[in-house]
Amino acid sequence: MFFAACWGLRSTYAGPRGEGWLILSDLAEHLGLRTRADLIHRITDAGLRVIGQLDTVPTHPRADDRTDPFHSARSRETTTLWRLAAEITPLDPATAPE
Repeated sequence: MFFAACWGLRSTYAGPRGEGWLILSDLAEHLGLRTRADLIHRITDAGLRVIGQLDTVPTHPRADDRTDPFHSARSRETTTLWRLAAEITPLDPATAPE
């Protein structure tokens, strides 16, 4: 699903000067379901590049609830606003307009 969202962003919104935003928690990383490298790989595979990011930590009650089975992961969680743009690819001289 995430990969499809990246492809949709690339084809729909990220024109030459466009920018798309993705808000994503790293909880899956703390639970061992995904790595940061996998996330970046999926972004680049979709033809996008990261042009910026803004991080925040949770303030919801579950982040401090020691009885929550996911407390260890939630207490380290960060939510990131990823600023994404289309990857700039160099022109092939053979196909460049004259």
